[in-house]
Amino acid sequence: MKWFVILGAVVCLLFVGAVAWAEEEIPNELTPEEQAELARILGMGPDDSTNTVNVDIPGAQCIYPKGAWAVITKPYFFSCNLDPCAEVQVKASVAQWVTLSLSATEIKWYVLKPGCYDTKWLFGCLTSNGDVDLVFSGFEDLKKTDEDKTIPTYYKYWHWQWGGPWPQWVRASNFNGTRSITEPIFGYVFRIYNKIEVSHLTPACEYEDPNGATICVTLKEQKTWVKPS
Repeated sequence: MKWFVILGAVVCLLFVGAVAWAEEEIPNELTPEEQAELARILGMGPDDSTNTVNVDIPGAQCIYPKGAWAVITKPYFFSCNLDPCAEVQVKASVAQWVTLSLSATEIKWYVLKPGCYDTKWLFGCLTSNGDVDLVFSGFEDLKKTDEDKTIPTYYKYWHWQWGGPWPQWVRASNFNGTRSITEPIFGYVFRIYNKIEVSHLTPACEYEDPNGATICVTLKEQKTWVKPS
């Protein structure tokens, strides 16, 4: 019986030693499979879901969570004549996520006569579990292709806020900038208005923002382990 006990202890020690050796080789990092899964999630489009993935299985369809994984480390072994007591710990590192919904990304005016025209352009909603910056860039006066003829263009930015001042029209170039938003977990609602001034001297032609404009969101509390592939 004593030999069985000794043999069992040796096997356990060898097993724990192998685990410890493997842990030293790969110290609490993502495996290649986990790196590939992270790259797949980061490469998803806005219409894809990171919560569930449908997998075809013969005779059935399985839906399982793919928005998280666990890295399990620090094995424990005790062999003595005292009462063992192992300290265990569970941790979670939650990445910052964001959703951005825009009712439109393009507007085209069809102008029959000179005048000053304005419209509600787009309605937006942004949610995130951390602070973000909403960045507008590239907004300019509409310009005739390959010529200096322009249409004065204005924008107005509104977001829901009790007692806030009503927004004013600003020239396109002054509309560019950063709006800091604090943890819009329940949704940050905004609207953008557009106005153009077409004079009697405006030639008949096609006009557009020369280089196009962008609306970007910068996540300010993202984890360092979330890196674009």
